[in-house]
Amino acid sequence: MRGIETIQNENAATYGGSSMIGLIVLGVIVLLAILTGVVIRSRTQSRLAVQCEANLMRIGEALQMYTADHRGALPWEDNDLKDGSRVSSWRDVVSNYLDPGEFERIGYCPSITDEVDQLEAYRYNGDLMGESQPKSMWRRLDTLTLPEKTALVFDGDVGGSNISMKGDSKDMDFRHKDRCNVLFADFHVAPTVKSDRTWIVFKEDIEKGLK
Repeated sequence: MRGIETIQNENAATYGGSSMIGLIVLGVIVLLAILTGVVIRSRTQSRLAVQCEANLMRIGEALQMYTADHRGALPWEDNDLKDGSRVSSWRDVVSNYLDPGEFERIGYCPSITDEVDQLEAYRYNGDLMGESQPKSMWRRLDTLTLPEKTALVFDGDVGGSNISMKGDSKDMDFRHKDRCNVLFADFHVAPTVKSDRTWIVFKEDIEKGLK
């Protein structure tokens, strides 16, 4: 007959083996959960980046309509609209050229969830705003030598302003997997990486004003 000790040893081996298998299964489940979470986050980030590009495209369409109504001039610190009203913010300019309520949906990067930070999520290139220039020197599209490389509106660092007055790339926020979405002055939108800051134009000498 088998001894009690032999049976106990066999039971212990079986229990130990079952415990090991259980730990392996648990480890696989945890790993799959982590990988699934990573994939979901990656897809969410990609979706938000694409939505951000679409938002900037609509902002670009509104700014393009504004320039068409103002002989090529970009928004300034004091803007006359077609209905005779005046607004001082580029955001108000854009809002007036979109459908009612649309700017509240697309006027900020969807990756930014804080309502206060949303107001600063997109920054307008202050050098193109001509805020420090007389009205006769408003920025016009035909004064730009490289509009396809000149930043107009872009993902900006929150916590400051929705206007970039530094005139350089320091206000850019590479929040989309180390990419920053930029609306350029020729009204195309493209994601940029940090190395692109070497060719993106922020400042140009004003060569001519409105005539």
